[in-house]
Amino acid sequence: MVLAPERLFLPDEAATEILKLVDGDRSLGAIVDDLATRFDVPRADMAADVGGMLRDLAEKGVVLL
Repeated sequence: MVLAPERLFLPDEAATEILKLVDGDRSLGAIVDDLATRFDVPRADMAADVGGMLRDLAEKGVVLL
């Protein structure tokens, strides 16, 4: 018998960097600040990207917001 999850998600490199920081302790703002600094991206742009990705994953039941 093979047990498989209902879904399979294969995050790209950017999504992987975001998900590494989702640990239940960091706030969304802290995650955005970290990534914006690390990748030299305007904070507003990073906030839109991170927020959008996490909302999408939350709607699919992958993460809790």
